[in-house]
Amino acid sequence: ANQFSTVVNSLSLPKNDKKWFPLWLFRYASHLNAERNVKLEVTTESVIGFLRGLLQKGVPAWQRHQAATAIRCYQIEVLKTEEPSLDEICAKLAQRAAIERDSGEAMSGSQRRLIDANIDRSAPKCVQQMQTLLRTAHYSLETEHAYLSWVRQYMNHCQTENLESLGENEIKEFISDLAVNGNVAASTQNQALSALLFLYQKVLGRKLGFLDVLRTRRPSRLPTVLSRQEIDQLFP
Repeated sequence: ANQFSTVVNSLSLPKNDKKWFPLWLFRYASHLNAERNVKLEVTTESVIGFLRGLLQKGVPAWQRHQAATAIRCYQIEVLKTEEPSLDEICAKLAQRAAIERDSGEAMSGSQRRLIDANIDRSAPKCVQQMQTLLRTAHYSLETEHAYLSWVRQYMNHCQTENLESLGENEIKEFISDLAVNGNVAASTQNQALSALLFLYQKVLGRKLGFLDVLRTRRPSRLPTVLSRQEIDQLFP
């Protein structure tokens, strides 16, 4: 996949795409039996055949969508053409990935057992359920740890693990308290709110009303500016 890494790294792409796109292009090249360092042929038939092969191997829709997106990127950036259009293929795979993500059907039995085996069974039930859903939906471990930490802090704030009995008022109080007493950044407050919204809407199945919380108003950190005397000392 090294030949494709060089190509992909030269493009302005997210870090995750730069990691996985070369691997998908390498697999597509293997499907085509393409010779090394020869530009790949992109046709509707070849792409569909490649994606169909991935489906037969049990590759979930979100990964097939990633593979199709990698090929489309290669087509546009390297081959300098958008024909044939792969937009419809990518759109359909994105829709299928969303359905699989919401239903959890994208996971094989072994994948589900692997997730279940790493769930903290000492945690409250709703935390266990939230951890399972976060992993099923392919959230990053960093986001998972942050969201679960906020839920635990919320429990400590409310002094109960029975969150089903709580709702908008308690969430508003907790998020506002972060701004008043926690002195957190706005992004941190937003992350805490996102974690609780995920918990109530995705895990507990609760539809929440409008949350008018007190927002953080921390001023932006001013850059450190050297005095004229300090600048002079840098250039003796």
